[in-house]
Amino acid sequence: NESPQQNIMYLDFTSLLFVGHVSLNYERVFTRNLNLRLGYGAAGYLPIFEEGSRGLHGPLVMINYVTENFPSKFEAGLGGGFSFINQNDSWGDIANRSYSFLPAIAIGYRYQSRSGIFLRAGLEFVHLYGFPVHVSTGIAF
Repeated sequence: NESPQQNIMYLDFTSLLFVGHVSLNYERVFTRNLNLRLGYGAAGYLPIFEEGSRGLHGPLVMINYVTENFPSKFEAGLGGGFSFINQNDSWGDIANRSYSFLPAIAIGYRYQSRSGIFLRAGLEFVHLYGFPVHVSTGIAF
């Protein structure tokens, strides 16, 4: 049983204590098992034992392997993103700006119905911040 939808748009949310990330993503199905993910995300970090905060934003590109089961699927993805990083002082003013290429990896579960409902959940390492738990919701068309 194969999904008729070849395009997916979704919002992805991750969090782990004082770390958060949100991204808008587009996926294109190329084969039964491979998808290309393009996204743009923003992340923030509030340090516990130091002053200030860190935030970043930038594009993300990943190749996702997806099992052929339908509608429930296992996924694993690898890729990277170019991140623009801002470090703020304790007053909220930008104290330092930098940029970097950062790796991305994801593993999890996805549900994609024939009617276009799309849901994801799992672990995702994007934009430098650990392995936060992620959830996604969107549409397949």
